[in-house]
Amino acid sequence: MNSMNQVVDQKRLFRVRPKFLAGCAAVVAVLILPDAVAQSHVLKRVVLLLAALAILTG
Repeated sequence: MNSMNQVVDQKRLFRVRPKFLAGCAAVVAVLILPDAVAQSHVLKRVVLLLAALAILTG
């Protein structure tokens, strides 16, 4: 194997898929957001507005 093949193989080992990152972000959001939203009336309204928009576009 030459050195270029080794570099390419190493890059493939550490590649993270965007769907995996989005899934991790969703899990973190589900764990953190309820506590943050419960303390703020403005955030409650923003979440309600986003949910309504999601329902309307669906």
